[in-house]
Amino acid sequence: MVRFTDIVDWYEGRLDPTAAAQVQRALDAGDERTWKAVRWLQRFNAAAASLQLSSPPPIVRQNLRQAFQDWAARPVDRTSPRSVVARLIFDSRRAGARTGTRSGDEKASAGAAETFHLAFGSDEVDVMVDVTPLAGDRVRLEGQVLPADAATSTVFEASVVAGGETFRTVEGDRLGRFSFASLPDDLRELVAENHDLRVSVALGSGTGPS
Repeated sequence: MVRFTDIVDWYEGRLDPTAAAQVQRALDAGDERTWKAVRWLQRFNAAAASLQLSSPPPIVRQNLRQAFQDWAARPVDRTSPRSVVARLIFDSRRAGARTGTRSGDEKASAGAAETFHLAFGSDEVDVMVDVTPLAGDRVRLEGQVLPADAATSTVFEASVVAGGETFRTVEGDRLGRFSFASLPDDLRELVAENHDLRVSVALGSGTGPS
């Protein structure tokens, strides 16, 4: 099964030829899950490209410039990463209801639970998360951090608060990916951090399968 994070990398041209071929084979075979992910990425990028932002009044620019000059004059702690909170922008379980198809929760009630996908966004970084239900109220969590700034390191150490405990992994790769093989399904918070950036997302008590 092709992971959502791999589909994102394929769409943006970051996969190696072997992994890219796997995604292409799923598309050629008409895999519904893969096609839904690609169509969502197309709609998301089209909406982002069409978003028109109006120019702020001159006084706003002046105030921001002065605030930046004041900030730049202060001593900088080079050891502290920038902290960012990314907000939920996509939940595949809710997307099905909007398009008239059955959501992941509805499918789970009719049979085996399926992997669902979450996307979190901010100006500085996006976070993609795949959650796969396992037996015994456990889940597998796979994620990827996508910094907007190409100069930001993409190797992250990740931690998840779940079931009242904190779980950590250092299995990050150069594409910003990380994974947890088994976690309690009571997921609360995800934090991914390196020397440049510390990004947190609120997974919430409703992230686990119902």
